[in-house]
Amino acid sequence: LLEKHSVIGVELISFHSSDADTADSVKKLLFNSGKMIMAESPTYFQSFKHVLNSLQYSELGNFPLANEIIHGRFKQYEGCRNLISPYLKDVEYEKLEENQRNAFVHALASTLGIIQGPPGTGKTLVGTKLAKILLCLQKDNKLNNLLNHRQTPLNHAVENDDGISTSNNEDNPPILILTYKNHALDEFLLHCIRFCDKRYVTRIGGQSKEEDLKDCLLHNKMKNSGGISSRQIMNEIDVLFAKLSNLYSKLGDLQMFTFESFVRSMTDQQFTDFVDKAIKKTWKFPPKSLKVDTVLVKKLHHFFTILKEDPNWKQQFLQIMYRSCSQHQESEADKMIGMISLKVRDAYENHWLPNKHNLSQLQQKGSFLLNAHIKDNNINDDVIVDEIEDDVLGEDDELDEDYINEQHATRASAFDEDFKSKFKSKDLKSERLAKLEASVSKKNAQKQKNKNVFCLSDFPSHCALSKSILTKDDLWSLSQIERYTFIYSSLHSGNDDLMDDMNELFEKINIKQKQKEMITLTNKVEVLRTQKIVGATIVGASCQLSMLQKLAPKVVLVEEAAEVLESCLVAVLTKSVQKLILIGDHKQLKPQVDTYHLRREHNF
Repeated sequence: LLEKHSVIGVELISFHSSDADTADSVKKLLFNSGKMIMAESPTYFQSFKHVLNSLQYSELGNFPLANEIIHGRFKQYEGCRNLISPYLKDVEYEKLEENQRNAFVHALASTLGIIQGPPGTGKTLVGTKLAKILLCLQKDNKLNNLLNHRQTPLNHAVENDDGISTSNNEDNPPILILTYKNHALDEFLLHCIRFCDKRYVTRIGGQSKEEDLKDCLLHNKMKNSGGISSRQIMNEIDVLFAKLSNLYSKLGDLQMFTFESFVRSMTDQQFTDFVDKAIKKTWKFPPKSLKVDTVLVKKLHHFFTILKEDPNWKQQFLQIMYRSCSQHQESEADKMIGMISLKVRDAYENHWLPNKHNLSQLQQKGSFLLNAHIKDNNINDDVIVDEIEDDVLGEDDELDEDYINEQHATRASAFDEDFKSKFKSKDLKSERLAKLEASVSKKNAQKQKNKNVFCLSDFPSHCALSKSILTKDDLWSLSQIERYTFIYSSLHSGNDDLMDDMNELFEKINIKQKQKEMITLTNKVEVLRTQKIVGATIVGASCQLSMLQKLAPKVVLVEEAAEVLESCLVAVLTKSVQKLILIGDHKQLKPQVDTYHLRREHNF
């Protein structure tokens, strides 16, 4: 692919987007003619997606601790020692070594505290004691005194546009603990629950394997929190997905050109003319129950001449045609219509339908052969067909009679296939769409094996569409090449209304999904506001960035900070952050850059 195209554009499709082209994107995926290429990234993109979004919408000149992070201008709180003195005994400060004490005081006095040391030097120990003394200061409402050397603390709650307050318990939000790995987060929180009740420690994310932290998981605390119910909205989403499932099934039907879709696509005039001439065609494989002779053909033609005078004859005809051949017909007229329907199908499959094997040869020769008649109506169609048939081994006319009988036996059931899938409300939107597509694709794959079924992948890429060919009254007059074009154009037409309906459903689902997400977000924030310590991995924090912005933590402590990419850390720092404490060892564990070229050539 790279050898053929020097530049390749890739667009990531999000089914959570309210973009009006969502349904069109689904259509392109389903109706893709030719091969599809899967691009697999060695990096889990989802975790970086939220970081990218945060950086794209951030104010580069106005993010928290910009002076410290960019310019290295650290501010020290001269009164820090006096402020923390009453609490040093509570954290057993006297048991720390000299270097640990210096790091302890430095982290509290600086707006940006950095603690670095090799393994075994007690970095995590100092970190947990920092968390404990910060809670002591917060309990006595002295934490703001530690922070106000940089900025005067707010004394009132600030509300966002959605009405959710960004402060907690009179300007005392919880302390945010961040780590790179889940294991490190669990270890740190296990230390925290020794001095802080589990009721006030929350872990965001469900990757914890520690039994002692089970009660601290956010989703477990949500179960007992009450909050606003989203059941009604979830039921409405289920109803919308049921409608989407129905549309998706119809869209799947449009991928295949069958006798049934051929009949449905014809106008009344086209259908009348097609049936009239089909009756006169010679039976290829007549049903054994019918005696084929000239008298019967005349009888059928005479009956059809009378039948087509009825304005509703087509609807009546289709109802009888969709019945099983073995089903008992109630009247003589129904029996006659049943015979005509068999005659029409036989004529379609053995006289009108172009050769599918020849189409595979056209794929090898290119789409210009199929497009040629659109540019030049005088092209010799027989020459093209003869040229193709010379390359086909064997005779396609030698059809298997057992196969034809099997088609007659299974004809009725083909119309009753149900593509609808039922989904539980707990499934994600993208998962539901994936299941819908898989269900349709599986059944379409079975249909595609039929010699009389065409799909877009059977055609060469970049075939030209011809709307005019779909309006010709006499479909029997189409040449073999024109019939290929008719099928190709028919597969693309007739779904504009379906796309509009699908886009409308996507828009409604997105609206309901956002309402549900807002309710969930509100409930989560209300739970977290009652907490003293909130822990998350960097990836988890980036995924829950909107929640952290409303929680508005003032103090962030990062364990394993040396393993975190700078962009990932900056992306999760909300504007409310006034103190950042980094603990790690850049000489031991460095950030992981998955792109080999960047690591090797640019020392990333």
